[in-house]
Amino acid sequence: MIPPYQGAAKNDLVDIELGNDSMYQLYNLKGDVGQQENLAQSNPEKLEEMIEGYLAIYNKTTATSDELELK
Repeated sequence: MIPPYQGAAKNDLVDIELGNDSMYQLYNLKGDVGQQENLAQSNPEKLEEMIEGYLAIYNKTTATSDELELK
């Protein structure tokens, strides 16, 4: 599962896809190593499960982060 990110989808200077998309992306890497078929819409139950797991991890790491002081 790749969460949505703003920004360019591709860096044209070096011709590299960045993976940025305005929608969730979900791929079966066992059968689709090249990430050609986004399963997010066709498999909403699995996407929701992955989002919940992602948010549980994300919220734990951001909740315990110290505030940065720029000098």
